[in-house]
Amino acid sequence: MPARRPRKGNRRIDAAIDHFGAMGYAARDIRAVVADLLKVYGGPGPDVWRVLEEGSYELVQNRIFEIEEEEKQKQDQQLLLEYHQQQDGQQVEDEPPQVG
Repeated sequence: MPARRPRKGNRRIDAAIDHFGAMGYAARDIRAVVADLLKVYGGPGPDVWRVLEEGSYELVQNRIFEIEEEEKQKQDQQLLLEYHQQQDGQQVEDEPPQVG
């Protein structure tokens, strides 16, 4: 039995998923990034796909890196906030009791 042809509308997204999946990215994350970029550049027309596919998906990769950096900054900010809250709590505990 011959191999089934992929659904017509999905070939390009499947190629992007294959490309980034080999790098360890989840298919849902690739779909989300590509969908957002398609919206930004005016829809899923052939010209927009060519832009996304240029340079081995350089535009998509750059957006993925931006998202990863944003997530890292959020995590760093959360850790810093937790650290400061912990330090504030210790300072209160370390202060000698007030004698009146």
